[in-house]
Amino acid sequence: KQLRDAAQQAKQAEEAKQQKEQADQQKQAEQQQQGEEKQDKPFDATAAQILDQERRDKQMRDRIMRQRVRPVPVPKDW
Repeated sequence: KQLRDAAQQAKQAEEAKQQKEQADQQKQAEQQQQGEEKQDKPFDATAAQILDQERRDKQMRDRIMRQRVRPVPVPKDW
């Protein structure tokens, strides 16, 4: 029974993944159509990707700095 339940859950997860991929593909197709319609406003995806990467890098640096700034434990605090 547990094996059947696990197989059923795996099948449902796979179906959900496929549905999500189909929805993403449809969304991308709609975005492409809208992008083609908006020829007066060119959008550079690489610039957005670069900005996103810079934001993620800054967040990572900030997180690392917060971890390094933690106070050093001392044996006795008089």
